[in-house]
Amino acid sequence: MKDFIRAFHQANRLFGPVFKRSWGWLVGSTVSCELMYQYFTYLNVHYRPPSGVNFPAAIGQIFTSLIEFLALNMLIPQRVMELDRNEPSRSFLEFARVYAVPLMAESLRALAMTILWTLVFILPGAYKYVRYFLVGYVVVSDPDYKNGKVDALEESNRLVKGITLQLFMLIAILGFLEGWQSALRERFSLVEAPLIAIITTVVFFVLNYYANIFLFVLYQTRKITLRASAVNAGVEEGA
Repeated sequence: MKDFIRAFHQANRLFGPVFKRSWGWLVGSTVSCELMYQYFTYLNVHYRPPSGVNFPAAIGQIFTSLIEFLALNMLIPQRVMELDRNEPSRSFLEFARVYAVPLMAESLRALAMTILWTLVFILPGAYKYVRYFLVGYVVVSDPDYKNGKVDALEESNRLVKGITLQLFMLIAILGFLEGWQSALRERFSLVEAPLIAIITTVVFFVLNYYANIFLFVLYQTRKITLRASAVNAGVEEGA
C-alpha cells in the first residue's frame, strides 16, 4: 500500500507538467479516437444486424482501442521519464517508431499467455492478466529489457508480486469506468446529444489520463522498492 500512496502523490505532482508537454498529442489523439468510437458505436447501435453483432463496427472499436493503448502507453512514460531526467521534450513519433513494434509484440504475448491460463479456468487467467499488466512499461522504459537482459513478462510478474490484490482492484475500477463510458456513448451519442457527449469525453479523458500517469509512476515506484529491498538484503547477508 505504501507504493500506491507514493505513486498517488507523484502522479498528482506530474499531472500538470506532463499535460503541458503533451497537450497537443493528448488532445489530438483523444479527439480522434473519440470520433472513431462515436462513429463505430453509432453503427453498432443503429445498424445492428439480426445476429446482434455488427462485426465491422466491433473491429473498428478494437482498432481504436489499440491506437489509444499504444499512444498512452508510450507518450506518458516518455514525458514522465523526460521530467525525471530534467530533459527537454523529444519527438514522440521517433519514440513511437522505436517502441511501437516491441510493445505490440510483448502485449500480444502477454495476451496469449493470459488466454491460455483462462482456458484452464477463469481465475488463473485473471491472475495472469494482473501479473502481466506492467509489461508495456517494461518495454518502453527498462534498459535491461532493451539490452536483452530481462524478459518483459517475467519482469512485470516480479514487480506486481506483493501488490497483486491492490492492482486487481484498481484494474477492476478502470474496467468498470471503461464499460460505463461505452454505455454512455450508446445512450448519448455525439449526433443526438452533443453537449452531454462532449462533457462525458472530457471527464473520462481526465480520468484516463490520470490513471495512466499513476500506473507508470506505480511501475517506477515498484522498481525502486524492489531494488532497495535487494540492496538491503545484500547488506544483511554480507554482515
